[in-house]
Amino acid sequence: MTLALNTAIRVNAVIGTGHFLSHFYQLCLPPVFLAWQSAFTVSFAELGLSMALMSCATGLLQTPVGFLVDRYGARPFLIGGTLLMALSISALSATTAFWQVLLLCLLSGVGNSVIHPTDDAILSGSVERGRMGRSFALHTFSGNLGSVLAPPVIAGLLAFLGWRSTLLLVGLLGVPMVLIVLWQSAILQDQNRGREKGFAARHSGPSGRKLLLTKPMLLFFGFFMLTAVAGSGIQSWLILVLHEVHG
Repeated sequence: MTLALNTAIRVNAVIGTGHFLSHFYQLCLPPVFLAWQSAFTVSFAELGLSMALMSCATGLLQTPVGFLVDRYGARPFLIGGTLLMALSISALSATTAFWQVLLLCLLSGVGNSVIHPTDDAILSGSVERGRMGRSFALHTFSGNLGSVLAPPVIAGLLAFLGWRSTLLLVGLLGVPMVLIVLWQSAILQDQNRGREKGFAARHSGPSGRKLLLTKPMLLFFGFFMLTAVAGSGIQSWLILVLHEVHG
């Protein structure tokens, strides 16, 4: 029991840290917008395109990545995606034209697309059933914490370092994360690890496209879509609404 608990804590710490960085990177760019507007002479609509490209890449690729994770395992995708996401953010510090910013934001979104599929597979395969709910709750909390801390942390760093050094620094934080995943690989089991031969034959069910159209999957999709709509609405319009209502 103690050994299993210790393993669960380590798994949650590693996966939670990666999820924290994922959400942190998603919201580390808006505080830099004013600096970018001055440096590249672009409009707010063009600045918003950087976030749109990042989000679209993440959203469109998550499902295909999920199928690849089920087939080939989670850890290679987690390592590669985290590294791509982090180095893309870091490389923003060296940009000299806005098209380079857009390209790197797109690449960061591609890297970010692996986080949820790989995290879910590893948590499902590494944590005991009795601790599964708490593990996924901690996973969600760590991501939200990254979203909460990104704007004030980036704003503080901008005041002292400037936007180029700030992005270089926060981007390089992903490199130790990759090293930690490699170090702890032995406890990061994929969802399908340990299943004896013939498991699939004895537990047949819908797969592929049919799986996506099952009732549980559609309910989950609806729930998370509404959650995302609400969260994005608050992030995008709360300041404007408060200003209009309260001045």
